Amino acid sequence: MDHEEIPLHWINRLGFLVRRALGDQFRAAGHPVSPEEWAILLVLWKYGPRTPGALADVTIKDRTTIICHDRERRPPLPAHWSMR
Repeated sequence: MDHEEIPLHWINRLGFLVRRALGDQFRAAGHPVSPEEWAILLVLWKYGPRTPGALADVTIKDRTTIICHDRERRPPLPAHWSMR
């Protein structure tokens, strides 16, 4: 079977393209945030402080600190991005 005949191939491909387009839009607008970080920020904005485990559950991510470590290497988010 050709991989292009498998529906999950196209679902995965679409997810990749959407994530890349979102990242491109953030960069073009001068926002120092990745699509993954944006997903976390949306959850924090809506629900307030959460543990890393709770964030992983809501965003369907692994319970790791990779996102936090990546954020530490980048410029701080602007003050006007306050959650409250």
